[in-house]
Parts: sequence; structure tokens; C-alpha cells
Amino acid sequence: MNRKVKKVLKNYLDSDGKIKIPEGCKKVKLDVGLSCNAPHSELWLKDSDDTCVYGFEPNPYNIEDIKNFTPDKKIWDIHLNPERVDNNFFIIEAALSDGEPRDTKFYCTEGDPGTSSMFEPIRQYEKVFKVRDVIDVPVITLKHFFDVFPWDRVPYIEQLKIDAQSADFDIIRGCGDYLSEKIVYLDVEITTSNCYKHFENPQEFHNYILNSGFEVISTGGNCSYYNRKFSNIKDNINYQFLNY
Repeated sequence: MNRKVKKVLKNYLDSDGKIKIPEGCKKVKLDVGLSCNAPHSELWLKDSDDTCVYGFEPNPYNIEDIKNFTPDKKIWDIHLNPERVDNNFFIIEAALSDGEPRDTKFYCTEGDPGTSSMFEPIRQYEKVFKVRDVIDVPVITLKHFFDVFPWDRVPYIEQLKIDAQSADFDIIRGCGDYLSEKIVYLDVEITTSNCYKHFENPQEFHNYILNSGFEVISTGGNCSYYNRKFSNIKDNINYQFLNY
């Protein structure tokens, strides 16, 4: 295993070098881009006792807010119950993309920290996405995570939700063949309407997902899909997506 990948994942690996799955967990979902409240993870976990979520979040301010949330700090309708952390919810503190493991600059924003990104906001959005801090964070791919996932125990990922502020397509490409083979439902932010210094091609992104075996559920700034390979089981999955 690559040294940087091992450093990112080491706290989540068992003695066999596989991702640790809590006892009693039969279902897994992935939440990429948690903001400060991880609403999707809370939505998925609140009525389930056999599901666990692995969240990916590089912003240390968001991670701190998630772990130390109390009701008096509530600013959004849905906040993750912090008692879930390290029980059935696990925060992997890294950014995701494609390519080789590396470090990159990450722009932590204030106001709405969910607008934090690997990419700098363009000038006209500087006041909306006010940068609080620019830090260095590790970057791995989802393929690195999937390469050490215990597929013999959990044969597929029920839902992969990504909201990574212009990095979503890079993250999808970083899944490799696991995208078409192991993901049932997929939710992505297909465009940020060019709010960041990063070229976006929503049509190419959409076509890539369709060519990976997916069918459309809904389209817009956020797009949702299901994998045709899992058509026979998709209706048995508790699929939930907050289309903000």
C-alpha cells in the first residue's frame, strides 16, 4: 500500500489490512464532502441499526464542528449526532480526487463551510465563498479505499454521495472500475456553475456516468443515478438524497 494512503486509512484498517466494518453492519454508504453537519449521514443512520457510513472530509474546521456538535450550536435543520462518530460513522480526514496520492492546497471557507474546495473561488465569488484558511491536505482516490474494502462481507456500496465543490468528476474518475461494479446509487454535484478556478464539463461528466452503466433518476446542478447492474435490488435499498 502506498505510504500516504496507508497514513490516511491506518485508523480504519483491521489486522488483515482491510477496512474495519462494525459488528452487525450489513450495509455501507459513502458520504463525500460532509460540510460542518454531515446531514446525509444523519439521514441515513437515524433509523437504521445495520448501516454504517464512511465520510470523507479534508476541512479540519468541519471535522471539529461535527465531532463537537451540541444542540445549542444548531444552524442547519439536520446535524449528525456526534455519538455516532467512531461507532457507525467514520470520518476519513482527506480529500479525494483521481491520480496519484499527494498533498494539495485546500480552501476552507467561512459562512457556509460546505463551499470549501480543493479549488480557489473565482474573484467574483470571493465575498460569497470567503476563504478562512488555505491548508495542505492529503489526497487519495476512492479506488485506494475500495482496494482494501472487505467485499466478501459487504458486496456492494448502497449509496455514494459526492458534494466536493468542483472536484466531483475527478473523484468519480478516481473510482476506477469499482464505479460500475460496486455502486448501486450515485449522487453528484455535476456543476458548480464555474464558481471555482477549475474547468467543468457537465455533459462529459454526465456521459461518463451513463457509460459506466447508470440510469438517470434526476438531473440539475445535482444529479442522481442508479446502476443498472443492481436493478433487481435497488428498490430494496433505503435510498435518500437531500437535493439542496
